[in-house]
Amino acid sequence: MIENDNMRRTTEEELYRRFQSGDETAFEELVRLFRGSLARYINTFVNDYREAEDLMIDAFAELAINAKYKEQSSLKTYLFSIGRNITLKHIRKYKSSGYLPIDKVREETEYLSNLPEMTFVAEEQKAQLHTAMRLLKQDYYEVLYLIYFENMSYNDAGRTMKKTAVQVDHLLRRAKSSLKSILEAEEYEKRQGNCARSPASG
Repeated sequence: MIENDNMRRTTEEELYRRFQSGDETAFEELVRLFRGSLARYINTFVNDYREAEDLMIDAFAELAINAKYKEQSSLKTYLFSIGRNITLKHIRKYKSSGYLPIDKVREETEYLSNLPEMTFVAEEQKAQLHTAMRLLKQDYYEVLYLIYFENMSYNDAGRTMKKTAVQVDHLLRRAKSSLKSILEAEEYEKRQGNCARSPASG
């Protein structure tokens, strides 16, 4: 796994170096490589995929124009950080609230269900998970997304969110605890509702 991550990072950095040397096709390859995942990440903030794609283009433009990547983190982490900064500025400018409710969750919830700590999430609970994640704070949803959907390390997620790896770990624990509490409360309410609808015995 580490070897694959290193190979991927080497490929990303080589493409970026080629772009800096004037190879425009290398930048086009970077766009193809990251446009989908970056747009989906931005969409967790704005909940409007067309808007997310516009902001994604802005992030790539920032990467191309400023060219400040120093290979201190993976290019993906650096690009996601750019996308996050641009998106938060956009939200502060055009939105009234600090964070937006999440109306959509990616289908790949198996990332969560495969975790030992998250065994309470079974296949048949995906719809329930969808509803529960809409209730999470933005930073809780974001850390879950980066760690489990984008498979980032704690360090990379921290660089993206401007937090330390320790802060990411604590935030992730709180996010999972919050999500679990929501799911368990909904399950309790569901059981209570079923009991109320059951015919009286005797």
